[in-house]
Amino acid sequence: MGLLMRRFTRFLSFGLVMIVIALAVLACQSQDSKGKSSEQPKATKPKGEPPQNTQVSVMDIQPNQDPIRKALGGRGPRPIEDPRAKHGDNAILRARNHLPDQTESETEFTLQEVDWSKAYPLTFLKLKRNYQYYVVKQHFAKQGLPRVHGGAVTLVGAVMPFETPGEDGKMSRFWLANPTVVMAGCVFCNPPTLADLVYVETKEPIKVDREDLYRGIVRLKILGRFFLGAEKTKDGAEYIYKIELKEVLATL
Repeated sequence: MGLLMRRFTRFLSFGLVMIVIALAVLACQSQDSKGKSSEQPKATKPKGEPPQNTQVSVMDIQPNQDPIRKALGGRGPRPIEDPRAKHGDNAILRARNHLPDQTESETEFTLQEVDWSKAYPLTFLKLKRNYQYYVVKQHFAKQGLPRVHGGAVTLVGAVMPFETPGEDGKMSRFWLANPTVVMAGCVFCNPPTLADLVYVETKEPIKVDREDLYRGIVRLKILGRFFLGAEKTKDGAEYIYKIELKEVLATL
């Protein structure tokens, strides 16, 4: 008799445990169903409605995603003001730093032959890296820009006046400046370095709109012959990079 009572008690306990587990599962399912019913139904797109334009505009780019802000170290480009209002009509751009006392002139490099069909794609990033080496070592790396000296190159930059252009907007020499530096603020108040300026000469003057030149950014892609070396113009302007213009490939 005692054995039967013990078995009955165990069976009863097991049954109570199973009932409790079943009740707990039912309670969880009931809460899940209430939560789903309280959610807002997803909007369905009516049939026949044309797809919406999902293209992201420049205005939608967040500050930390803007490529121009990234290039400027998180700062957006400042509004471009007419420098003539502050610096006069004869505002002329010069580099803020000067050539070292001991420098390499362009006569010290081997002159390369010009092959216009194989122009080297020069960039201001490459110019800056070579210049940084030059500042430290007082000479250019042999495996760097000296291999391009006298050769054909292409370069994209912002046109800046070397001298006041005439009323017709024609210029036979000008600076091709790093666009990032130009967009960062007034280049007359904070002039670029020698690495951010390329002195450009042309036999056939190019024509630019004077208002665009001073109030905006005139960007050109040019083809020309590149020369490397510390030099000065006849009026004392210092430069380390020079291009003899052959052709303006594009206005950007």
